[in-house]
Amino acid sequence: MSSNVFECEICTSKYDIGARKPISLKCGHTFCRSCLLRITAMSGINCPKCRQRTFLPVDELPAIYALIPTAQKPTPETRNLSTVGRCQIHDCNLDHFCTDCGDILCRKCCRQSHQQHRIEYMNDIINKDEVAEKFVKEIQTKMATKVNCLMNSLSVSSKILKSIDEIKGCKEIIQQHETTL
Repeated sequence: MSSNVFECEICTSKYDIGARKPISLKCGHTFCRSCLLRITAMSGINCPKCRQRTFLPVDELPAIYALIPTAQKPTPETRNLSTVGRCQIHDCNLDHFCTDCGDILCRKCCRQSHQQHRIEYMNDIINKDEVAEKFVKEIQTKMATKVNCLMNSLSVSSKILKSIDEIKGCKEIIQQHETTL
């Protein structure tokens, strides 16, 4: 099985926003949509890793978009949403995202087959991702500073322990010397 967190453990393909979309089972293990569709039984899915049963259909399970390589995600440079693609049914720009089923949609699909679903406009998602990315970088910087402080403290503690051991050694030598006098 694959050891790379960004690829499916069944087929070892890298996750993407299409057929290889990373889908999380009830147990928390993640596999690509394509593999899960292949192993789906009428009564649910047995996790290939732990065998726990998930009773929801694949399309109702949550997608883990964080596992999709950054190059495939919308970025500030790809704000022209016509580059995301066009709807094969309505020939409109795919500029909406259904948070319930994880599909990228056109405005007409939103009003028709996804009318009762939670829909977000792609630009809103991109803006949220930029804010989240900035926040993550700030946290990483703060964590790196704290790790450096801890490493410095560990280094100082090591030196103190070494000095204590040396003092104990000197004390033993003095005690041995005193007993021989």
